[in-house]
Amino acid sequence: MLNKPEPDIKNIYLIVDNLRIGGIQRLLLDEYYQFCEWGFLPKIICLSLPVNEDHILNIDDGFTLLENIKIEFLPPNKVYQIRYFTKNIMRNRNPGVFISHSTSGAFVVKVSSIITLKKITLLLFIHQLLSLSSKSQAIKRVIYSLFATKILFSSKQFLLDWNKVIRNSNILRLLPIKPQEFVRMGVYLPRLCWHGWTKKQVCKENTPNLIFLSRPTRWKGFEKFLQISSSFTSTKICMLIFKPSLNNVNESNKFFDRKEHCHTLLDSGVTSVAINAKSVHIYPTDYGPKVQFPQSIGMNVLEMITQCIPSVISLENFESWPEFKNSVLVRPVDWDNPNSVLNEILTSIELSESVKQLEFERLSSVISISNHCSIIIQNSGLVTGENKNDF
Repeated sequence: MLNKPEPDIKNIYLIVDNLRIGGIQRLLLDEYYQFCEWGFLPKIICLSLPVNEDHILNIDDGFTLLENIKIEFLPPNKVYQIRYFTKNIMRNRNPGVFISHSTSGAFVVKVSSIITLKKITLLLFIHQLLSLSSKSQAIKRVIYSLFATKILFSSKQFLLDWNKVIRNSNILRLLPIKPQEFVRMGVYLPRLCWHGWTKKQVCKENTPNLIFLSRPTRWKGFEKFLQISSSFTSTKICMLIFKPSLNNVNESNKFFDRKEHCHTLLDSGVTSVAINAKSVHIYPTDYGPKVQFPQSIGMNVLEMITQCIPSVISLENFESWPEFKNSVLVRPVDWDNPNSVLNEILTSIELSESVKQLEFERLSSVISISNHCSIIIQNSGLVTGENKNDF
């Protein structure tokens, strides 16, 4: 990897709709850490104001690379945002590279560059299935994507779904085609393996945890998770729910006779909690029957791999992660088969630590965000000449 960047390095702007706790925000923050490690000076531009009770930075509180982070929070007003980017592009000799995790952000940045008459590199990431959007939302997102230099997809399923929706639309298929590339997500391993974290013990030692590490919504499988977990109340298993909304904290406890079985964790991540070794992450996503390319592996699954915790997930074809097929740490299951679900969870609990550690070591280079950021560098023109081969 690159140790010293070129002297005349361009700015890197990481753009996101909000910095609430979620997979997109987690990916963006890990991108920031990786670029910092390589000697770049990234800046995060958030297209909304912060929410105190739901802020991704709270999860990484204390991490060394977070100390000097540069974030600009903009009000959700496109006129204001265009003025902001116009001023920034105007005053820099090298406008920099804009990596947008927001389709509306791509529109705002491109309009700003047109006003300044300066050419920029604008890479747009797509992190969602277009088929889940309403017709009007889909049209708007595709039109906004046309303002990007190149469209990047963090999941192969998102790319396949995007093109399928466009082909089947009489309106969208008439639009010009922009360059596309599948650039799968990753996690910043030094953050997840850092020894400086202060971990809180929320369950009795050696008690297996059933973990839900996502927003408590139906399509994320929260209700299914509670249903599955309720069958373990008589056994020595503790339920951990990460990142719930405040409205769901009490709801999760009603499934248990004794509340000590369940711990809901606000502003917490896997790095700040002592997760017992014989634990399982349950992620029963449900996109509905109309979705042809469901995505069952997200940032939460990648984070759990780094902790050597198996994830029991919904069925999928591993389009994005062929290396995960038959992995002991990624276990797809049919949620409509209760016996199969129970057997998969119990088998995961009984896996030896040595087996799980060996599997993490096999997958660590695969899930590292350095692969993701290397492709961004190659597409951005940030590094030229001999240094380009270092990525």
